Amino acid sequence: MATRSRRTSRRSGPRPPAHRFDEPGEYVIYSTPMFLLRTATGEELVRCPSRMVIATSTPITRRNGVRQVKLTLKEWEASGYSRLLGGRLHHKMARQLSCFVRGGSKAADLPGLMSISLRFDTYFAGRLVQQSRIGKAIGNISAFPPRKTDIFDISSKTFKVSNVQVQGIMCACSSQA
Repeated sequence: MATRSRRTSRRSGPRPPAHRFDEPGEYVIYSTPMFLLRTATGEELVRCPSRMVIATSTPITRRNGVRQVKLTLKEWEASGYSRLLGGRLHHKMARQLSCFVRGGSKAADLPGLMSISLRFDTYFAGRLVQQSRIGKAIGNISAFPPRKTDIFDISSKTFKVSNVQVQGIMCACSSQA
């Protein structure tokens, strides 16, 4: 009987106290962005499982005493099947904009706020259909990397792919560290 491998977000090395940021490191985070697709005749929610590789900086203390970590996105891709489009919708990072995790208080970094801004390209059936769109994911996190219970708002301006309107709705972390 074959064993099934589970996707899990991970970090190598020992863990710091749960309420403090880790030392600088590299992380792989799995999540599921969801997009609402609409036509004149129907709509569909497309789940696009994704993989993000990020590196964290040394935490800095802001003027208000709350600590913050800068994130460097190394890669991000998300892909899902759309029956309305009749094929795969694929999103890929073009370049990073502003990305950070801000601590929740002076006393504890976590829970905190995670914000990721990037430019991404969208492909359908292997063809580039939208280039350099700005996307933003923002949400409260209970741990870093984010846990299954952490959800991000990814609402954005609607764009079109072959007469189908596409809008980001939310992103759910799909695995726990």
